[in-house]
Amino acid sequence: ARPGICGVAQHEMVAEFGGPAIVARSGRLGLTPRLEELLGLLAEGFSNKQIADRLNLSLATVKEHNTRLFTRLRVENRTQAIAEARRRGLVR
Repeated sequence: ARPGICGVAQHEMVAEFGGPAIVARSGRLGLTPRLEELLGLLAEGFSNKQIADRLNLSLATVKEHNTRLFTRLRVENRTQAIAEARRRGLVR
């Protein structure tokens, strides 16, 4: 799935083209398994609210995790985070 695509059609695309977006461990970036999971969901196009619901977290916690993820990837937003993760081979 591509970033920025939300809703049922996007999730159907993920199912059709191979499931979770995470393809490699983050290694030296020091991402926790939770941040890796969040990154995969971002790459699949899930909104913060959808991620919160899926992971049984508050919206505030998801936003806090996003901030940590952006800091570790040295980016400013989710679009840049996905692009950087793809560049590093962490997600497809």
